[in-house]
Amino acid sequence: MSARLLKSFLLSAFVLFLSSQLKAKDKPHVKTNDSLPHLEYGIGDDRLGGAKMTFLDSNVILKVVDSFGTDYKVQLSEFHSAWIDKKNVSKTEVFIPFQHLTDSWKIFGDSVTDYLTVQLDQKLPYKSSQEIHPSRIVVDIFGATSNTNWINQLNSAKEIKNAWYEQTENDVMRVFIELKHSQHWGYTISYDSVNRLTIKVK
Repeated sequence: MSARLLKSFLLSAFVLFLSSQLKAKDKPHVKTNDSLPHLEYGIGDDRLGGAKMTFLDSNVILKVVDSFGTDYKVQLSEFHSAWIDKKNVSKTEVFIPFQHLTDSWKIFGDSVTDYLTVQLDQKLPYKSSQEIHPSRIVVDIFGATSNTNWINQLNSAKEIKNAWYEQTENDVMRVFIELKHSQHWGYTISYDSVNRLTIKVK
């Protein structure tokens, strides 16, 4: 390949890259409000509302990719999306980077609650479920790629028996929390001021 053709090829590649970056930044981003908003699987509705996927903490950043009526369609990860009511979010200038890396974990407890914390660089969307036989809590963190090398579990934890993760997709990290007892007594998920995801287990 001649120097002139090589220069032309590199210039074209750079233009395509720059165009893709601009298109990504042109897509608006929103953050959740304080009213514990929920994500829905689709735009269907009935007297109880649409089929709910999960409830989110406040100030979780979401990328809007479409709009229909009173709802936004938001991209959770490369292969996952959901819908959220427009009144439950507000526009933000925060731009979501291409990749988010997880940091260290910590598991500990007090007299009534166990805690599992996962350090992130931004408040990412998530969903959770409870399982039985074995008894555990499963949390998917959308947009997260593992860079976790340490999981510190202290003896003060009374209900969390074990915790681990699987990178189920390039940008979806699945957290498993195994419990000591078969009965679930409840849990909550929230972020603190330093973007640390905290799962509180009763």
